[in-house]
Amino acid sequence: MFFKKRNVYLGLDIGTHTTKIIQVKKVGSLARITRVLAFPTPKEAFAGEDMKRPDLISDALKSAAREQKLFTGNVISAIPEKHVITRQIKMPVMPAEELAASLQWEVEKYIPLSAKDLVIDLVNLGVEDGEQGKETNVLLIALPRDLAVFYCQALDEAGFKLFALDSVPFALCRCLSCTTEAEPENGEPPVYACLDMGASGTNVIIYRGDIPVFSRNIPIGGNSLTDAISAGLGIDWAEAERLKVERWETVPEALDFLRPQLAEMALGVSRCLDFVKKGWQGRTIDVLHLTGGTALLPGLALFMSEQLAVPVQLGNPLVCLAGYIDPKTQEKNKSAINPIFAVAMGLALREVMP
Repeated sequence: MFFKKRNVYLGLDIGTHTTKIIQVKKVGSLARITRVLAFPTPKEAFAGEDMKRPDLISDALKSAAREQKLFTGNVISAIPEKHVITRQIKMPVMPAEELAASLQWEVEKYIPLSAKDLVIDLVNLGVEDGEQGKETNVLLIALPRDLAVFYCQALDEAGFKLFALDSVPFALCRCLSCTTEAEPENGEPPVYACLDMGASGTNVIIYRGDIPVFSRNIPIGGNSLTDAISAGLGIDWAEAERLKVERWETVPEALDFLRPQLAEMALGVSRCLDFVKKGWQGRTIDVLHLTGGTALLPGLALFMSEQLAVPVQLGNPLVCLAGYIDPKTQEKNKSAINPIFAVAMGLALREVMP
């Protein structure tokens, strides 16, 4: 029996080190996970976090689609968060259609770029009392138009038909928002954070309930950690990578070279968390989730918890999604899901979760 094309979605997370794909079939209000795969992103495709060789990405995606028999008609992907601009702004109360149209004229007040050079979206956060009366609280999301076109062309060349470009913070929110057990304070929604730790950098995202209210990129990721071990111990990069992944916490010399990098990362995260304390009368976060490939480093969750004095845990995408996963999902697909796939999972579920 063939899948109905409109019911199959593919979450595509193109990382600088690894490309992750999750394919789901929507079955009523549930998602049946039908494919889970990851493969190395071509090394020459990126310079830092900037895609330079889309042709290499296209070739790799073509091969994956052919070998895994992927349905490539409803692809949901995301552009690296460092390129996405978000602002919380206040707008007059008006119908949704007028709000979207009005924002096109107002965007240059908040972003120092021409509106014609941006792809713009918004999330209506609701009406609240302001200094001038009732106001609509809006989350403005913008990204450079030429970058969006660049990504779309790479996918199109691979035969992947883009259904939507989504936001990394919202993708992660679908997987993580239910994993804090903290009770709301004075009726306020829980506040939690996520470190999405990739090869080239780490995204720090802070949520208030289901809304990302803060996002910042720290230019320390898995590659810089491997570089530190390689340079410090005088070993080649591949050997340093194996040492980092398998046993860095048990090798005193490796720990000596990694500790400054990890401490600098923790300091950057701490400064981001101070945003919560200053903005919300001392409110602290309830839990910090680790996602991405670097999150799997042995002992990292404990290290970050000790540095930041907050609860830290690995962000398992399936913990929050138990009520959304079709029981007919094969066990091998469920067991393959780990923090590396958090963004891809959230992207795939964009049309499944409310």
